[in-house]
Amino acid sequence: MTERMIGILLVLVAVACEAVGQLCFKRAANHARGSTRLSAVRKAFAKSEWIGAGAGCFGIEWGFWTIALTLLPVSIAQPMASVELVVITLLSRSFLQEKVSLRRWAGIGLILAGVCLVGIS
Repeated sequence: MTERMIGILLVLVAVACEAVGQLCFKRAANHARGSTRLSAVRKAFAKSEWIGAGAGCFGIEWGFWTIALTLLPVSIAQPMASVELVVITLLSRSFLQEKVSLRRWAGIGLILAGVCLVGIS
């Protein structure tokens, strides 16, 4: 496996960690739903195990991303990381039952086309 392939794989692992972290933070935010006072939101977050899980995912993502940047130019890695938007949309639809409009699916298609163009360059 070439350095470039390893770098791309690490970017994808980082993207997966970022997406899971975002879902964890959304779960924590759902626990604080309806709270308008900052202290109530802070208490809800303090009691939520989802905050710790999300922060842990972000820490792991940071490590994989940093290693990926040692193998790839940032001008390739960063556009490829935009696939994160696609992964988060798919996961939020599956696990959080969020609705995704046709316009958003079209945007996701354009993002994927851009990632493919960057990846083959």
